[in-house]
Amino acid sequence: MEKSFLQFACEKHLLKVVDFLIKRNPNKVGRVKTHPLILAIENGYYQIVERLLHAPGIEVPRGVLNAALKRIDWDGGHKVNYQRTCDMILDNSRVDVNERDKLNDDYPLHYAVKYGGKKVVRELLRRKASLANRDELNFLTITDIDHDVLKEHLDSCIETHLGDRKDENRENMFLTFDYTTLFPSQGLKRSDSELQILNTVTKECDVLLHLTKDPRLKPLLKHPLIESFLDVKWRKMCSLFWANLITYLLFCALLLWFILNNYKKIGGVNVDWPFGLLFAMSILMSVREVIQMLLMTKKYVRNTENWIEVGLLIVIYIMLFCSSTLLRRSMFSIAILLAALELLFLLGSAPGLSTYIVMLRTVTFSFVKFLLFYAILIIAFAFSFLTLFSKTSDENEVSDASLNTTELPTKIAKSKENTAFFSNIYLALFKTLIMLTGEFETGDLDFATLPYVSHFVFIMFVVLIAIVLLNLLTGLAVSDTQEIKNEAKLVALTARAQYISYIESLIFSLNFPIRKLTWFCIGPNLVDNQLKVFPNKKKRSGKEKRCNWVWRIDESIIKLAMAIDKQRKPYMYS
Repeated sequence: MEKSFLQFACEKHLLKVVDFLIKRNPNKVGRVKTHPLILAIENGYYQIVERLLHAPGIEVPRGVLNAALKRIDWDGGHKVNYQRTCDMILDNSRVDVNERDKLNDDYPLHYAVKYGGKKVVRELLRRKASLANRDELNFLTITDIDHDVLKEHLDSCIETHLGDRKDENRENMFLTFDYTTLFPSQGLKRSDSELQILNTVTKECDVLLHLTKDPRLKPLLKHPLIESFLDVKWRKMCSLFWANLITYLLFCALLLWFILNNYKKIGGVNVDWPFGLLFAMSILMSVREVIQMLLMTKKYVRNTENWIEVGLLIVIYIMLFCSSTLLRRSMFSIAILLAALELLFLLGSAPGLSTYIVMLRTVTFSFVKFLLFYAILIIAFAFSFLTLFSKTSDENEVSDASLNTTELPTKIAKSKENTAFFSNIYLALFKTLIMLTGEFETGDLDFATLPYVSHFVFIMFVVLIAIVLLNLLTGLAVSDTQEIKNEAKLVALTARAQYISYIESLIFSLNFPIRKLTWFCIGPNLVDNQLKVFPNKKKRSGKEKRCNWVWRIDESIIKLAMAIDKQRKPYMYS
């Protein structure tokens, strides 16, 4: 038989038959393995769904919630009500809100966002549906959630426990930050034998990285739940940052030692201690870059800082083994600039300094984008100056013949100096770019040959480029800088989230054993994925140390968290 009698009755809405059969075996199926409850849900028969859910011994099969959410927006009728069917499934405590759909790897929260509306999304989030699960297209469940709904959920993840009101110092007062929905659901199960170690350790910053890329949700980085998570995560990984910074500072010191020891030398370099130490350090840095490139090719290529490091290493190898004195001195100059720029980017990853490096990147990108558009005009002026101020062979002969013998050496030297920059297009472009800064040197330009046209073109250059364009660039830089200053905290949190996510991706790409990975993750160190903070206590007991490994977080985060909880539950503070 293809279907059991109960499956057939559920599919055809035979209530009396269902009432008769569920008393015997509510889980019986035929060759068609679809559970009777799934069949009733797919057809929207809420009465049968209600009977099956209350039947003794009923097994809630996998996929019931996904089946209900897929059809929640379908039209119903006298016997059919998909909305009510979904509500019944959600009210059942045995339903897994983080169950993956077998057909397309979607999760219930994906379907709720698409078809269920805000009410259903709120209910799933209340039941700890993960925001970090990914579907078959690699989209997170947080992707299309409304900003207000998500903020409301984040608010609900913060609880303030006032403790004993008779205690004047309120030392037992504590705050709980529940991070459950920020973790992928694969990492939520715990081992029965060892409470503090997860069965599967997963990346924890996917949601935070998405917030930095989504303009709608980006302001939520300043939410105390997210900010506390970043603060805790940074404390976990800051040792890697400082180790990397110290290593790079040592590398820069060796580079300067080598350059100071060889920049005046003619011929080959000295094969001595600076040479050997710099070569060994360069090999180690190269191995590190190759490992990053192989493990995270896409992220590595998109990171400007990595290109600077690669360029610096190439320059160092050239200056170590190059026999040409002039080429080596050129490499010395480039290496110093690249090393300083890389050090600047590295320091910009530290909390409190990230705003400055973001300013540099933003203003530089705006300048480049702006100048690329106006490059047409700048190149046009360079060609105009080339045709106006360069000397032809006939003009040079006439000019030389008109000079007397006493003034000849001085005027010839000055004439060569004046026209050198406009002897070819490359020097003309170089001179025009210098003139952008206001260095016109009009006394050195020859306006006598073509007086009217040369004066007109030069005045146009002064007005359009020196006055209009430069003021536009200055205003652009000021506006970008002011915007970053106004959002300094958000900019700093964004930079920190991106840096932590990059380091986390690299660590997981190395395939460390689970016990080593747990050292970089905060989930395994928390009980029930909750962080407890006692802001008024000065000392902790051994039990508290075990449960709450982070003792202090920023005071501003605590104040914001308490303000949110007070707004949600004003009766507790009255």
